[in-house]
Amino acid sequence: MEFNAKVLYDFTGESESEVSLREGDVVTVLNTEVPGGWWYGRSNDGVEGMFPSAYVEALPSHQPAAPPVQPAAPPVQQAAQPVQQNIGWGLPPPPTAAEGRVHTTSGSSWGDEWNSTDEDSTSSTVPQPAQVPVQPMHIVQYSTVNKPTTQSTDTHQKVGEKKSFSLAKIPFGKSGGGFDAYLSGAMETSATTQAEAVTILDNGAGYFYWSPSPTSYTCTIGVPKKGAKFGGFKAYMTYPVTPSFNNIQVSRRYKHFDWLHDRLTEKYGAVIAIPPLPDKQVTGRFEEELIENRRIELQSFTDRICRHPVLSQSAVWRHFITETDERKWTAGKRKAESDPLVGPAFLTTIQTSEADGNDDEISDFNVTLGKVENSVKNAFNVMQDQSNRCRTVLKKDVQQVGTTLVNLGISLNSQIPALEQIGDSFQKLGDVHETQATRCWDPLVHLLHDYRGLTNSWGDVINSYTSAKDRQRDEFEGGSNDKERLASRARISTYRLAVLAEKNLFLEEAKADFDHAAQTFVYEQMNHYREMLSRLETLYSTCWSGDSASATVAATAAPVNPPASVVPPANTAFSLDPWNNEESIYEEMP
Repeated sequence: MEFNAKVLYDFTGESESEVSLREGDVVTVLNTEVPGGWWYGRSNDGVEGMFPSAYVEALPSHQPAAPPVQPAAPPVQQAAQPVQQNIGWGLPPPPTAAEGRVHTTSGSSWGDEWNSTDEDSTSSTVPQPAQVPVQPMHIVQYSTVNKPTTQSTDTHQKVGEKKSFSLAKIPFGKSGGGFDAYLSGAMETSATTQAEAVTILDNGAGYFYWSPSPTSYTCTIGVPKKGAKFGGFKAYMTYPVTPSFNNIQVSRRYKHFDWLHDRLTEKYGAVIAIPPLPDKQVTGRFEEELIENRRIELQSFTDRICRHPVLSQSAVWRHFITETDERKWTAGKRKAESDPLVGPAFLTTIQTSEADGNDDEISDFNVTLGKVENSVKNAFNVMQDQSNRCRTVLKKDVQQVGTTLVNLGISLNSQIPALEQIGDSFQKLGDVHETQATRCWDPLVHLLHDYRGLTNSWGDVINSYTSAKDRQRDEFEGGSNDKERLASRARISTYRLAVLAEKNLFLEEAKADFDHAAQTFVYEQMNHYREMLSRLETLYSTCWSGDSASATVAATAAPVNPPASVVPPANTAFSLDPWNNEESIYEEMP
């Protein structure tokens, strides 16, 4: 039965099957039996599609559809008239835009809620009644907006809020959890447990480094599997993740990795360059090439996390790669999202020697980093272009040459079989160029993708440190009391050593990465040209050696005897020089 419903919150459709809604509009609901908390209906514009049922409120049957209205009053006024809506199944009040695509993850029996698209995350702020309580349940929600909470206001983001680190989000001021609170000593370290402690070591010569991990391990990203929900209406990919220390596989979707990346960036992004995830892409998400490229880059992401002395021991990372129990998974996610030791607060967990470090090293590194960032971006574009050319232009060109020669041979009534043989071989040579893209160019593209993301992350680290250092100099050296001045000096020194430790690790990894990539590139180029040479030698031998050459002459209607040197004597080794000149140099026949 059709009925009208009022839109309570803005909703942006992210696929052709979804319809966008504006707060205050009245829509016509056509079907309420879509699985997963979705309804199907028609907007004021006459567009039909799905939308979250929690975003609308059914109107009384006698109330006609109304024209679009202006957005609701600011949240302060909304709080006076809270909207409490019963949407059934024990679900909480209306979710925010990023939570709208609610489902139970297939293949893992998790009861948590996730954004259904692997690619997109909305950053718009949606008003929500401030007095709606958060109901206890076994499902955790993730959102890009601030949700109502009964907790006191502080600088840490609330549970359920999608978080990402940026310098602009770290406040200054001695109250709260910003850099001033850290520098002044107001942000205590007494809450730091031994399990949270992070140690920086000094080799005695001014070289600082993170304390090595007590155990090393790896994680393998397996062959992706396709899943579906809404009765197959929406599809997604899951990636098996298997850590080497227990060999127990867990399945994660791309958006799970995205959530993890946000957690790592929020907690460590002020001092550690977080490796990037594969680029997001909506169209053609399930093409084999895209899936494989994504798997490769997710593998690189996990490899870098596993190798990092700090990130590899992170509680949220360990939780991500090991937890299979639904309730524990949900509890762990909530704990990660309410972690108080994030941003500047994480710096209180760092334990160092009394060394001060050298700011000039960071300044020089920042200059180098700017050059590297530009070079990496340029190299990435060039290598990606070469990879695409091998798969498209070069492959097509050589196959076109092959087709042309085959047609030429046919037009001559196949009296010159070599033409068709050459043409057939050239058509197959196109695959060699495609293999060259996979083995020669793609590894460089993936590596440069990583360093494009790492250098960008380093920009946040350097900007964050520079701002904190300037703040310490301007705010605490001149106008603070002695206690705060001494505390700020010690803490900016800790921050400096942490940046230096991360810089040294980054340079070590970069040296190993690019040396290995260069070696692999040259080796695979050698293999590529060897393969080309081998195929051309085989082709030449097939067309013009021994009996084949005699057969070609015999098949000619009016045979013309070539110079004796063209036809090699019987039972002699094949020579690539059919002219048999002493210098072994190609010369045109007279």
